[in-house]
Amino acid sequence: MVKNQDYLIRGTFISEGTPSKSFFSFNVMIGTTLIGTVNSSFDTEVEGVFKATGDYINFCLEKDAKVEEGDPYISKLELRPLGNSDYLMQEEPSSVLKLIERVDVGSNELKIRYPYDRYDRIWRKELHTNQEANRTSSSAANINNTETTAPPIQVLQTALTHPVRLVFLHNDLVPGNNNYNLHLYFLELNDSVQMGQRVFDIFINDEKRQENIDILAGNSNYKAALLNFNADGFLNLTLVKASNGSQLGPIISAYEILQVHPSVQGTAQKDGNQNSNYKAGLLNFTANGFLNLTSVKASNGSHFGPIISAYKMQVHLSVQETAQNDVDVITEVRNELMGDNQNNEVLKTWSGDPCYPISWLGLYCEAVNNSLVITILNISFGNFQGPLPSHMAELTHLKELYDSQLFLNVSNNGFTGTIPAFPASSMLTSVDLSHNDLTGNIPGSLISLPYLKTL
Repeated sequence: MVKNQDYLIRGTFISEGTPSKSFFSFNVMIGTTLIGTVNSSFDTEVEGVFKATGDYINFCLEKDAKVEEGDPYISKLELRPLGNSDYLMQEEPSSVLKLIERVDVGSNELKIRYPYDRYDRIWRKELHTNQEANRTSSSAANINNTETTAPPIQVLQTALTHPVRLVFLHNDLVPGNNNYNLHLYFLELNDSVQMGQRVFDIFINDEKRQENIDILAGNSNYKAALLNFNADGFLNLTLVKASNGSQLGPIISAYEILQVHPSVQGTAQKDGNQNSNYKAGLLNFTANGFLNLTSVKASNGSHFGPIISAYKMQVHLSVQETAQNDVDVITEVRNELMGDNQNNEVLKTWSGDPCYPISWLGLYCEAVNNSLVITILNISFGNFQGPLPSHMAELTHLKELYDSQLFLNVSNNGFTGTIPAFPASSMLTSVDLSHNDLTGNIPGSLISLPYLKTL
């Protein structure tokens, strides 16, 4: 993976058809971000778009600790580079977009993907309108405006149109008030249409979000629009012929709905309609068990006092990943141990983020400077063979290197060879290397560690 590049990742989960009493569910996470839940009774596809923050990504399946039956499973995992796409331009680098729907409007094909779509996005046939819309297509139509996230021409060459309005209904959004990005793609398929003849407005859940859309106004036959909105499980996307004398009704070729999973800090969303009888506000505050919310009539000559219909409070829970340096080091430790311990039961559990949502067996992590770091390594009685991993000494926040719940040590294994050198910056407080088959002297770098109390 290339840092700061956008990627699509897609997991496919095929139901094993187990008896109904054995149905279970588990969570799907990209890094530390929860983007979906798989129910073993259904075939499921979970897809996300993210920006790489390093040279790898953790795609995690998290079992509910309260569920005894069933283990997470996956049938296929696909990773596709998107380059510098337009998907995350308005989002924070740590945001993840979960695909809700990617719709090929007007197509008779069940789905279109690679090789037609160079990014292997899967465009599915439109099933969300029951109105008498007109299907139109043009195999000769081509796009003369290059955009990185534009659908393949095979998708754009089919469309739906209507003399007055087009309506698309989705009741498959995530329950609760969630944030979404809606990508709309338009290609004028009628060569005889001139600028100003096909103009329309866009409504989301009965709110006008853009008006006087003219595909040809930008000296191109192609236009894309990105709209951000909040919804509670339902979307009504309506395109309406503009009232400014437009001769033709709306047309659309494709659209995508993606749920935004932002970084921890919330950002206020601007209201796209300033002339409205509705207004929402977002305020961030810190409190210690108590809130006094007060609305007061303004002193600028206001005739009326305040009014409010509803409010809600949410607690921002920081979801942290392990510090990149600790991830790199513990991965090297794992790789060193694997050389002589291919079937080791402890190493079989070492996958995903080392600290979140559940730390690897034998690790203990703490939050330091907004990241999780490894402070304890405990692999005693782990049936390990071979040399001590040299990278173990590079865990800079390690305080206790121990192998049992009562004593701080790496004992009771079959480690051989010499003891690796430790840097002077190490924060180790206690080390016990007994009951192994180590040879040579204890290095002076270990004896002289500034915080070491027990050896």
